[in-house]
Amino acid sequence: MILLGALLVIFGAAIAVLFGPDDEVVSGPHPLSSKGIAIATAPSAIGYAGPTVQVRVISADERRVFVGLAHDVDVKDYLADSAYTRVDMISLPWDTTTSQVAGDDSAARLPAKLDWWLVSETAVGEASMTFTLPDDSVDVVVTNADLRPGVRIEATVTALRSGAFVGGLGMAVFGFGLMVVGRVLTVSPG
Repeated sequence: MILLGALLVIFGAAIAVLFGPDDEVVSGPHPLSSKGIAIATAPSAIGYAGPTVQVRVISADERRVFVGLAHDVDVKDYLADSAYTRVDMISLPWDTTTSQVAGDDSAARLPAKLDWWLVSETAVGEASMTFTLPDDSVDVVVTNADLRPGVRIEATVTALRSGAFVGGLGMAVFGFGLMVVGRVLTVSPG
C-alpha cells in the first residue's frame, strides 16, 4: 500500500507539474523547413488519439502560411508528385526525425481551395488550428499559401487536457493518503 501510494504521489505530481494550472503542455517554438512545397507529418508521427492539440506556425519569411489536418490518404494523393519534407517521428519534449521526399515543386491546387481538410487555417505570418486527434490516420500539412517552394516556419505544439492539473493533484493527495494508511497498518502495537 505504501509503494502504491508513493507511485501515485510521484505520477500525480508529475502530471500536475507537466500540465500546470492552465491544463496545457507547450513545446516550442521549433524551427522546421523544407526546400520543397510543404512540411507534412507521417501518420506514425501522430500515433495518439484523443488529446486536444493546438498547432501554431509562424512563417520565418512573414509569408501567407497554410496549416491543415487531413486524412493521410488525401494528403498522400495531394503531395504524390511533390517535393516536401516529411516529419517521420516526433518525440516529446521535442525531437523530430525528418526525411526529404523527392518530386517537383508543384501541387495540383492551392491548399485553401480543397474541401477535404478536417481543420485548417490560412493567415499572413502566423496560423494556428486546434483539433482533437481522431482515431483515423491523419497528417498535419504546412505550406506557403501560394505553394512557393521553400517553407520555413517555427512550430509550437500545445496539448490541452481539461482537468489534468486538478486530476494530478487529486491523484497525489490520494497516493499520500494510501501511504499514511499503509504506514498506520504496518506499525505494530507495543
